[in-house]
Amino acid sequence: MILKNLAHATWELHDPALCPQFLGHLIIATPSEPFLSVALAGWIQEHGRGDEAKLYFSRTADRLE
Repeated sequence: MILKNLAHATWELHDPALCPQFLGHLIIATPSEPFLSVALAGWIQEHGRGDEAKLYFSRTADRLE
């Protein structure tokens, strides 16, 4: 829960600390938390890698079903 809150706070503030490496560590630590994967997909999409972002969005959607 603490890791999710930290990620959410950095995401809301558009903090540069919110990067794929940081999110990747959080995803490994809390794999059942979908917000982290969505945040990673959003970051990837914002940085011009739409096809890769679709993959992350799809994986997250699959896990939620």
